[in-house]
Amino acid sequence: CAALLLGLLALLSPMLTAIIYGDDSIGQLTRIVFISSICELGFIYLSIVLQTVRKIRLLTLLENAKIVLQLGLSTFFLLLGFSVAGILWSSLIAAVLFSSVSCLLYPKLRANYDLPPVREALRAGNRTMFWKYTKDGLWIAMDKSLGNLYPNIFLFALSTQVRGAIVGSLRLAFKLGELPSSFGLSSIGRLASSVLPSVAGRGHDVLRSKIRKLATHTIAMHGFITLCGLLIIPPLLPIVYGEQFGIATYPFIVIAILNLSLALHALATPVLRVYSKIWMAAVLSAVGTLAGLGLFFTLGEMLRPTWALYIALLVYHIIIGLVFVPVLKIVRTQQIQ
Repeated sequence: CAALLLGLLALLSPMLTAIIYGDDSIGQLTRIVFISSICELGFIYLSIVLQTVRKIRLLTLLENAKIVLQLGLSTFFLLLGFSVAGILWSSLIAAVLFSSVSCLLYPKLRANYDLPPVREALRAGNRTMFWKYTKDGLWIAMDKSLGNLYPNIFLFALSTQVRGAIVGSLRLAFKLGELPSSFGLSSIGRLASSVLPSVAGRGHDVLRSKIRKLATHTIAMHGFITLCGLLIIPPLLPIVYGEQFGIATYPFIVIAILNLSLALHALATPVLRVYSKIWMAAVLSAVGTLAGLGLFFTLGEMLRPTWALYIALLVYHIIIGLVFVPVLKIVRTQQIQ
């Protein structure tokens, strides 16, 4: 379903931007974003398999390698003068390469863990529980798809109002700002998704205790990594990337601080899956994205586009961070369904 929706958007985006803005070049760039999301699906499937067989270390290694590759390609294309298109192509190349790696790794995992073929895995299941798992799966897919649109959809909105060089600098700031959460939260999120369901079988009180400990350690670790990034990256940024990219320092600081809210989302998602409430995260992600975009275009007429973007991102992160409020209530009062 996610692939069909993204494919339709990729097909229609040049036509839509030509109608709205009188220029289909913006839609051509947007098409790359949607195609990248489609190409991610193979790696997403492998990620689920690696969580299932508890190969968290391998998954963490692959995720971090993908981040480093994408950041390196983005820098390379920026230095060659490809601007926004080069950055988006770096995302597509990384997605294609790691989905290809996924296709190579899955046969070995099948042999070692007696896993079914992909086609059989997609159609297997208990018919009496089919709707429950299908519904949860659709909400998970929606939440992941919306998560994959961030920050590209905001950069696309910004590109309609500023020069490509500014968008390229903001893109670099986003990549650097995501490093603390990428190295820390992705591993914690994967581990929580793998461990919490097994802990849930030991009772509600045990699960609640584990969630409390996980929340404390996650927030402390993510805060520490972010603080280190804020101290180390700004002075190194103009040295590594050149003085022309020094303007990315301030947006990097803003984005890194805003990304602290991602710790709440990373903790909430595995808990919501255990309680079959993942729709809450998906709905808040959709509301946050729409509210952020609407606010950006509204404020863009009154403020500088970059300031409008910062305010829109603040609202987006506040909204997706609200997912932890129902999680606290669920953990206190509800039993596992």
